[in-house]
Amino acid sequence: MSDTSNFTKNAEALRKCNKIFNIIPIIYIALFAVYFLVSGLFLICVNYSAIYSLIDALIFAPLTCYLGLRGAYHKHDLAAIAVPAISIFNVFVLKYGASLDMTYDHGSPSTNVTELMYKFCIVIFIISAVLAYINLNANNKFRFLEKQVGFPYFNVRYEEQRVNKIRHEIKDPFQKEFERRMRTSTSEMSGIEFPEALEITDL
Repeated sequence: MSDTSNFTKNAEALRKCNKIFNIIPIIYIALFAVYFLVSGLFLICVNYSAIYSLIDALIFAPLTCYLGLRGAYHKHDLAAIAVPAISIFNVFVLKYGASLDMTYDHGSPSTNVTELMYKFCIVIFIISAVLAYINLNANNKFRFLEKQVGFPYFNVRYEEQRVNKIRHEIKDPFQKEFERRMRTSTSEMSGIEFPEALEITDL
């Protein structure tokens, strides 16, 4: 029987990994949904300069959400790393947009929407960097657990049933040959007719 001494520890580690894989996408969806909604509200309530931020949100939010979900659900390291990388790039894009916004008069002199969204994207970058780090650690731990005995259930009874099934299905070649010979010899002996016993007479 395989070593099952680490089943409890591995099962707990796997539960933590799955919990991380389920929570990270929820955080990404909530974060970028807020980013998209705030951009839209700024466009409606503040001034038309918010169109720049809304266009950015329409491109940035779905892309980073997709990569964040792929990094967690598919354990894809590059996708997990791509989210903070795109986020920091978006920070510079919005910073440039904010500087352009300062040169135009949009009818609302006190509010630079792109500047506000730029600051919000700095927060997004920090959160996405932390999530990427957690995601990568969970991915590495999951790959380690995949190679351990009993994955993915880490249950002693299930592992015993699995091993017994394998032993039942995979027979030793000598055992197969022995069974074949036994079947053959049995069928051959059933067709043999023995002569009647000779009578022994007294001399």
